[in-house]
Amino acid sequence: MLSDRVAGVQLLSEVHSQPNVLGKYRSLARFFESALGLPFSQLGKKLAQFLKSGYLAYDRNEIEQWVALRHGAIHADQKVPEDLVFESDVWPYVGKMIDAAYDVLLNKQSWGSSSRSRRQAWKPRAYLRQDGGMVLTQGISLNQMSRLMDEFGVFPVNLTAVLSELPDGWWYRSANAEGSTKENS
Repeated sequence: MLSDRVAGVQLLSEVHSQPNVLGKYRSLARFFESALGLPFSQLGKKLAQFLKSGYLAYDRNEIEQWVALRHGAIHADQKVPEDLVFESDVWPYVGKMIDAAYDVLLNKQSWGSSSRSRRQAWKPRAYLRQDGGMVLTQGISLNQMSRLMDEFGVFPVNLTAVLSELPDGWWYRSANAEGSTKENS
C-alpha cells in the first residue's frame, strides 16, 4: 500500500525523530512538498482541497496559517521584519499537521502530484477539530496527553518540579505573614 511513497514514509519518520516542535514543523513542510510535488509556499489550496474531502476537513485558512510560518521557520534572513518563527509560533499547529500527514500518506491516490484524488485506505479513529474539540470513535480507549505552557506560551511548564530548601534570603515574607517580620530579599 505504501510502495509508491517510500519517500513519504521516510519523511514522516523524520518528523517523529525530531526532538523539538520547530524541527517537526520543518520536516512536515518537506513531507507535504513531496506529497504534492509543490513548494510549501504554493500548496495551501491543493492541500486544503485534499484534506477537506476526508474526515479531517481542514479548511484553507487553517492550511494557509501553516504555510505562512514556513519562511521564518526555515530562514533567519528577516526579509520581512516580523517573519522570524520560533517554537512557540508553531506549537498550535504541529499536532494537526501530523494528523494531516497521516491522512495524506495513507489516503492520497497519487503521490508526488498536486491531484486531490483520494483512496480510502485509512480512517482516523480520533482527531482534533479546528476549534480545539476532539472527535472520537465510540468504544475506543483514549490516552490523552496535553502540555501546559507558561504564561508567555513559550516553554512547557514542568508540574513535577518540587521546590525544596532554598538558601536564606531567597524568600519574601510580607509584614502581615507569620508575625510582623519584614524580610525583603
